[in-house]
Amino acid sequence: GEDDFVLFALAIANRVAAVAAAVAAAVVVVEVVLVEVAVVVAVVVVMLVVVVAVVATVATAVLDGVLLMLVLPLPPLQL
Repeated sequence: GEDDFVLFALAIANRVAAVAAAVAAAVVVVEVVLVEVAVVVAVVVVMLVVVVAVVATVATAVLDGVLLMLVLPLPPLQL
């Protein structure tokens, strides 16, 4: 009678608690994974920006150097 109902209620409560704990754990795991992915993406983006900036700077410097090397000999030759 009532004992069976109490046991049944306890069983349901235990099941609900277990499901809730599993869901909470899953949410925590997903949040941690999302945070890690976000951090990795941010690091990769920063690295790409730095690499692009360095490459652009080096390329500009090289182009400037080449242009200077090409232009500097010209005035004496023209004279």
